Amino acid sequence: MIACNIDQRGGSKVSEILSYTVTSRDQNLFVLTKSACSAFIKSQQVELELTIEGKSSEMIPQLWELSGSEGTRNLPVNFSVTSSQVDGQEISLVKLSFRPVHQRRLFQETGLRGDIEGKYLLTMYAGPNEKFDQQILVLETDLPRYRESIAVFGLQATTTPYYVSGLGNTIPSADKTIVNAAIKNDSEPRVTGNEILANGFWIKFSAYHQHDSLYINFRVVNQSSGTVSIALDQLVISTESAIQKPFFIMPNPIVQMRNGGRNEFTISFPLARSVKYELDLSGIKLVDQHGVSIFKNSVIFTSSNILNPS
Repeated sequence: MIACNIDQRGGSKVSEILSYTVTSRDQNLFVLTKSACSAFIKSQQVELELTIEGKSSEMIPQLWELSGSEGTRNLPVNFSVTSSQVDGQEISLVKLSFRPVHQRRLFQETGLRGDIEGKYLLTMYAGPNEKFDQQILVLETDLPRYRESIAVFGLQATTTPYYVSGLGNTIPSADKTIVNAAIKNDSEPRVTGNEILANGFWIKFSAYHQHDSLYINFRVVNQSSGTVSIALDQLVISTESAIQKPFFIMPNPIVQMRNGGRNEFTISFPLARSVKYELDLSGIKLVDQHGVSIFKNSVIFTSSNILNPS
C-alpha cells in the first residue's frame, strides 16, 4: 500500500493520508492481483493503483466511476494503463486519480467537495463495440482511524461555508447626478441564491472560512454597455469588530472587462471566523461612465450549517 504519514495525537494515530483495502465483488471481467488505494484528506483526492489480468484493449478506465454515500458518480481526473506479457498472460498496471464530490450542495455553494469518505465503490467498465460490462470494487479504510483523522484534518473541523443572505448598507455616491445620468438601468441589485445582478453585471459568489482566512470566489460576466473595472484592493470586508482589505499577490490589482467578458478569481481576507461578513462592492465601476460604481449596496454573507446540519 502507499505509505501514510502518521501523527501521534493524544495516543491515537491520525493521518492526512488514509489507506484503503480493495476487494472485488466478482471477477467476471478482470482478475485483480494487486491493489493500492489512498485518500488525501486535505486535497480531497483518491489515488488507486490496480494490477489486473485481462485484455487492456477492452478496458475503458476513462469511464470508470468512483461513488460514495450520496451516489455521486465521479470520473477520473487522470489515468494511465501500462501493459506487459507475463508467462503468456497480459498484465496491466492501471493508475487512477479522482477528486470526488461528496456533498453536492456544498460543492454548488462553495466549490468544496466535502470530506473524504471511509468507503467507496469503483465501477469498472469494459467491452468491445461499446457493449459495456461492469465489475465493482469495494474500497474500505479502518473506520476508527478514519473518524479520528477526519475530526482533525477534515472540513468540519476547519471550514465554515457562507451564503449570500441579502443586501447590506447603501454605498454613498460622490455625485448622485452622475450616477443617474450615466446608468440607464439604475436599479437596486437583485439577489438570487448566491448570485447578484445590477446594471448588466452578474456575479456568482462561493465563500467559506478556513483556518484563519475568509475565501471568496467570484465568477463574473459583464453584460453592461461598456468596460467594467474591478479594483480588487477596494473589495473590503467588514464585521462587527474589523474592516479588512483582501490579501493577494499580483502586480496589478485592477481587473478590466469589456462587454461580454467573463472572468473568475478568488481572493482571501485574513479574518477571524464570524457569523456574518459584509462585502463592499463599490470597487466595481463602469470605466466609460465617469467611473460610476455599478453596485449601490454591499452584500451580506451569513454562515451556513451545510457541514453540520442539525
